[in-house]
Amino acid sequence: CADRGTSSRLRRRPVPLSRLRLQLAAWFALAFLVGLAVLDASLLWSMRRSADARLTRDLQSVAAQLLVAARREFAEEPDSGAAAAAQAAIDEWPAGPQAVAIYDSTGMRLAVAGPPTLVARAPAQSTTHVAGDVRLDGEASARPIWVTSRAGPEYSVLVVGSTDQLQEDYEALSWWLGISTPLVVILALVGGYFMSRRALRPIGEMERAVAAMAPRDLGRRLAVTEPEDEVGRLAGQFNALMDRLEQSQSQ
Repeated sequence: CADRGTSSRLRRRPVPLSRLRLQLAAWFALAFLVGLAVLDASLLWSMRRSADARLTRDLQSVAAQLLVAARREFAEEPDSGAAAAAQAAIDEWPAGPQAVAIYDSTGMRLAVAGPPTLVARAPAQSTTHVAGDVRLDGEASARPIWVTSRAGPEYSVLVVGSTDQLQEDYEALSWWLGISTPLVVILALVGGYFMSRRALRPIGEMERAVAAMAPRDLGRRLAVTEPEDEVGRLAGQFNALMDRLEQSQSQ
């Protein structure tokens, strides 16, 4: 009974972690982390650039359409004047998330409409068309886009769009990548540890083959399946050592 209890305790003894497998898994996880960091940074940069370009194109499209509408209003009633045509185009323009404004050739604002926070970025007099994002109240920002017509009445159209949604999408993607990256690395570490078992299986077979050799059994050799890899070269060097020992014993 004592022997059976001892053998049962030996069978339940946990298998110790292999330092070599842990090192291989750690290097695998580190390489995976570096590659994933480069990929995430490239993805963030690409998506931010693409979203910026899309927002700019949308604002430019709105400005171009409003300019066409103002010129059409002037062509239909030229006697009313450029200011009346601009106001009519603004009045008929559907409400949207952007602020729109029309200026004459001297930079005087003729008409404006849109959300008050964005309308505040459409000056009453403007002779310079400043590009680039501008700050709003708090952490919000906006992007002004100018389109100018030199034919017919010289209008300049300003469209100001908020970049809040752009920033929220960027922050949400950054948060998701920041949370998912450690989880993926942990999975890579665990998976690398178990996959290294298969890679190190030939070394375990060599260990059992060497342990089965008797002290005077110098004629046995290890099987060399892949002579070009590290395990095959190790087995070849061991067989060469056994050859020299066998020759020494024969002499």
